[in-house]
Formats: sequence, C-alpha cells, structure tokens
Amino acid sequence: MKDKILNYLFVACILFIIIMGCYQLFYNDSSDNKSSDNIVKTADNNQKSKKIYSHKIKNKPNVTQEITYFHLNFPENFNNMTKKEILEKRKAAVASSIFANKNYEPKDFVFGAIEDKKPWISINMCNVNGVSNIDGFSEESRDILNPGILVSIDYPFHFSSQNNYAEKFCNSMKNFIFPLRAFYDKPNNIIQVEYLRLPFKNQFDFYQFKGINARDLGYKYVYLDRDKSTYNLLFTNPDNVGNTIVKFKDFIHLGFSCGVEGGCNNASPVQNELDFRKNNNPDIKYPAYIYLKFWQNKPSSVNEVPDITEKIVILQP
Repeated sequence: MKDKILNYLFVACILFIIIMGCYQLFYNDSSDNKSSDNIVKTADNNQKSKKIYSHKIKNKPNVTQEITYFHLNFPENFNNMTKKEILEKRKAAVASSIFANKNYEPKDFVFGAIEDKKPWISINMCNVNGVSNIDGFSEESRDILNPGILVSIDYPFHFSSQNNYAEKFCNSMKNFIFPLRAFYDKPNNIIQVEYLRLPFKNQFDFYQFKGINARDLGYKYVYLDRDKSTYNLLFTNPDNVGNTIVKFKDFIHLGFSCGVEGGCNNASPVQNELDFRKNNNPDIKYPAYIYLKFWQNKPSSVNEVPDITEKIVILQP
C-alpha cells in the first residue's frame, strides 16, 4: 500500500513540475511581447498617435549590446509659428538625440528660408478643392522633430477629397508613413528605423528618401548598399542612389506649389536620384532591409567605410 502511495506522490510531483514550467514559459513570452509593445508606444502619449503603434515587434535587438532607443516625437502643427519657435523645437530635439552637441545650430542652408507665421502642408493627404491641406499636423515636422532618423521615407503625392471614402482614406493612420520605432546600435554604428509597410502600390507614383536631417547634421553624401539590402528598390531614374553616390540638396523654404495664397513652408527640391517605386514582387521576404551609407565628405569610392549607416526595415508587404 505504501508503495502505491509513493508512486502516486511521485507522479503528482512530476506533473506539478511540468505545469509550473509551462506557466513560466508562457509568462516570460507574454512579458516579452508586452515589453516590445511598450518600446513601440514610447513615441508619444498623444491618443491619436497610439493607433499607429499596434504592431508587435518580433525581432528585437540583442539587449546585451549597447542599444539606444529613440524617443519618436509625434508631428506637430507648425502653422503660424515663427521661424525662431520652430528652430528652438529643432534644437531641443537634437539635444535629446544621439547627435546631441552643445554647439549645435540648425544649418542656415537647410532651415534659413523658413518664413514666420506661414502655413505648412499637412500630413493629411487629401487636397481641398485642388489646394494642399494645411490643417492639423505639419508634414515637415516629422523630420524636424526627429533628427535621429537621418533619412526618412516620404510619399509626395496628395489626393482629391471628393467623398467621405476619400476623406477617411487620407486621414487613415494606416497610410501615415511614420516609423514604428528606431534605435542606434553603437557597436555597429547603425541607426535602425522600422516601418510597418509602404502603403501605396500605384506603379506610376513613387516614394522618395528625404535627407533633411542628414544634410543638417553634416552627412551630405549617401549611397545604397545593394549587397546588404534585401528589398530591391525600383528606382525611377537611371542615375540613382543605388548606383552612384548622391549629395543631398534638401532644404525648407516658402513655396507656392501648395496653392495656398501667400505660400507654404515646405521641403524642396525634387531629387530624382532618390525616388523609388514600391516593389510588389511576392518573392521578397519580410522583414526586408534597405542599407544606406553616409559620409560627411565625399568618399573616393562606394566601398569606403561610411561615417554612419541607416538600416531601414520594412516589416510587411
């Protein structure tokens, strides 16, 4: 009888150990997922911005490395602000970034042509009666307030607001190209910027790399490393950043293409070497990577060691 009782107790102990092990495994996995979501949601406390940060990061970086996560500042409305107010915001953003420098001043050849108390083109992609939308968050504030992202991805086309569907489409956070998260991998000298996806598939339209931050912070030259990149970019121009070193020309000024009386502060110029279309090839494996190499001075060749690299990650088709 004692032997039977001992056998029952032994089996019960084994079952208890297995159950506790499974519980611990599940708990740890849940904690990791929550941690990933928390990293993603640090971008801003604004309730509207939280709609963007719903994607769980599956491939987290090695936490044993020296990794600096960026605080992503959500866009703001710059309408009717003075140039001085905007540049103070810029200086504050740089001061809290990996490029913090007590001697930093926004470069005049990038931001000097901003004019006081003018409208700014909105991130809302619907034009109103053929005129660029200027209501709400300003498109250029994405770059001005996030200097750690040396190159951002922009979609330079707007749509006509003709019905309720179009208005909903243009305001949709799903179509709002803003990083899910970004961080700096110091040992490898790489900035990693992660986007959920490139939302627009029209074969005639294109995206563009914007180098406002790179140019302002002294990284004037860029080249796309095709050997490391797994996302095959479809460039619109035969001479492009995938086959030649490109010098950034980005700056912000008062322009009149917005159609608003008196003009709008907006980024220029168009650099065809930095334009590309979305690649809809079903064979591309996601997440897909784009490696951009930067130099402060023009390198002798594309193989020269870069001053810094940005790895853009597209998580979904």
